Amino acid sequence: MARRSQLPRMSPTQLDDFLVDHLAYEIRWLLRAASEWHAQNYMKLNEPGYQVQVYAADSTVLHARTLFEFFTKRTSFNYYGYNEYDIPLISSNSYESSWSGPIHIFMMHAQTRFNPPQNPITSFDGTCSKQLNEMPVDFAQEIVKMWREFIRHLRAHRDPHKQAMGVEADEILIAAINEAKQVLNNRFTRDRGIPPLTW
Repeated sequence: MARRSQLPRMSPTQLDDFLVDHLAYEIRWLLRAASEWHAQNYMKLNEPGYQVQVYAADSTVLHARTLFEFFTKRTSFNYYGYNEYDIPLISSNSYESSWSGPIHIFMMHAQTRFNPPQNPITSFDGTCSKQLNEMPVDFAQEIVKMWREFIRHLRAHRDPHKQAMGVEADEILIAAINEAKQVLNNRFTRDRGIPPLTW
């Protein structure tokens, strides 16, 4: 069997496209899905056939996983990593020490849900332990923190083109946060007293 080679380096234009078309997609839907999970978790509708909370949790975790992998791993033979932008690794102690195992085991594989990992999953703020299905907002908050590091590294880059991408990454995050706020302030949710999320 032929050995797979690493993906080719992206051109400046491809880096722009990857930021705008792919990374932006992930953060925008991540924050909306986490906000929807938060709304559904607060409202506790318990309506048979309307388990939106489950869909929102699954969507949040999958989008978060994609961004965790991008920020914490170098380019390989099947995905692009942070090093494409010539920036330092953006680490996440929470993801690397506590979260990655449960995410990979329970979201990417058909494993039993009856024997959860023995290690607790620590919340974003480090104050408590939670089950995986209670973590959507925590995952999203960690990604926002990492995205801000991404912005900082790009804006401080010696290459003016990368500096401009830092401005663009900032605009993407602002738009994603504003779209996520709409999830908690639409005609279905605005009068429910749902606590706002802080990104």
